[in-house]
Amino acid sequence: MVVTSPEDLVPDDLTSRLRASGALPCGRATTVDIGERRTTILSTIVPLRVEYSPDTPTEAPRHLLLKAKRSGLDASLQSVGEREVAFYRQAAPLMPRGPFPRCYDAEFSSGRFHLLLEDLSDTHMILTEWPLPPSVDACERIVDTWSAFHAFWWRHPSLGREVGTFLDEAALPPALELLRQVESEFEKIWKARDEAEVRARVHALNAEIAKVNARTAEGPPTRLGLLDVDSVVEEWRTRASRSS
Repeated sequence: MVVTSPEDLVPDDLTSRLRASGALPCGRATTVDIGERRTTILSTIVPLRVEYSPDTPTEAPRHLLLKAKRSGLDASLQSVGEREVAFYRQAAPLMPRGPFPRCYDAEFSSGRFHLLLEDLSDTHMILTEWPLPPSVDACERIVDTWSAFHAFWWRHPSLGREVGTFLDEAALPPALELLRQVESEFEKIWKARDEAEVRARVHALNAEIAKVNARTAEGPPTRLGLLDVDSVVEEWRTRASRSS
């Protein structure tokens, strides 16, 4: 059953899910404390602090993240959650630990999804807020991580069989063209004369992103969600003030 709210994840239910994952061979969860919700473009993320009965192993996860579908998510973006669940259920178990958090439970049904992940907040941080890019150093580390990830799957015997399906080349151009369009449009946005022009360009980009995401739902993901108009405007103001 898909968890739609952290309040639904009562101790007995959490115990069952952790037991099924192999993370809780004995003992049980007694308390689930819910932290502050954080809403992203696609999902809602909630930290959970778990307390256990005395007979629980010390290595049982005590800090978790519940990631679930964001309320009001556009229908064209709902397949992203399905793909993420598929990754954690099919691909992640075949890989060595990292470069992603351990997943204890993952489910998708009727457009809704949830992931129960280990909380890496003590060792990791959010690099930047979308759509602002990370620093050069952070980008280099991201590229290194992606390189190791893709190297693992290069010609992997399970790829396209047990994990995912092969795509024909016709499915690729829309996603790639969208990336080029966004990059080109942001060059114009930073040079815009006034806020009205910035907002108009961002709204036009959002319309194109939604259209391409809807067209490529069964193909490769664009990895682009709708832009936060106010965040782009704020960055435009900052850039404009620096150049004045």
